[in-house]
Amino acid sequence: MAAVPVPSLWQQVVSVGRYYWPRLQSQVAWYAISSLVIGILMAVASHYEFGVSYGLLTGVLSLMMIFAPIAFARYNSRAMDITVPASWQAKSIFMIGYTAVIIPFVTMCLPVLIEIIFPGGVSLKTMMLRMNPFGNDEIPDWVGMLLSTRLNIYMNGVLPAMFTLFFVVTFRHNVVTKAIVWDVVVGAVVYIAIMAYTVVHLVHGMSEYFVDRVDLEPSEIEAFTDSMVHDMMLPIITGTIVGYVVTTVVMAVLIVLKLKKRQI
Repeated sequence: MAAVPVPSLWQQVVSVGRYYWPRLQSQVAWYAISSLVIGILMAVASHYEFGVSYGLLTGVLSLMMIFAPIAFARYNSRAMDITVPASWQAKSIFMIGYTAVIIPFVTMCLPVLIEIIFPGGVSLKTMMLRMNPFGNDEIPDWVGMLLSTRLNIYMNGVLPAMFTLFFVVTFRHNVVTKAIVWDVVVGAVVYIAIMAYTVVHLVHGMSEYFVDRVDLEPSEIEAFTDSMVHDMMLPIITGTIVGYVVTTVVMAVLIVLKLKKRQI
């Protein structure tokens, strides 16, 4: 009796995609429509230099990515998800690929095209440079790259989305609610940590600079402010990019391990 051929890994990935597609197709369609509308609004905001509106719209795109993995959750379907005829490797490739590649492409493709066709005067980089965080120094090239609107949308969306996906494959009950709550908790902790670092660094710098100095010229105060912001910005940006890469890799590994454990 001939042995039944084992599907290749790619065939298994396709099978996983076919299984999840009914619950993902509506999300992909709505994301494409929403990104078109947001892209048009971003072009208008950029043209008329509505910086706050532009920043909020980029945040909406990131939020779309963050909560996209919730589409994998479906109440009372855990047993069915586990018994999909595919290996944990195939499930990992599809779910992480959907979260980190497919959804970002669907979310960002149209806004990026619209921005290329109708360039405006506002971007996250220009908004940051107007704040003059580096004083009179010339902005480093690598910092300029990290201030790119597209990269910021991707970074602010994909890493939290990996947390969402981890929560989705971890929780057994009330998956949607728990994933959203824990996303908020993790985001709040990260925000508080960054703010705490900034405040502590600023207070420490002020205590050293102003000790025994009461008669300061306005120019001295301005110079101190510029130098402190410069000193804080580089460590924060450097720490952010390193932390992003490391945490993304760690979350991907944890997701794979969780799916492997569920498969056994």
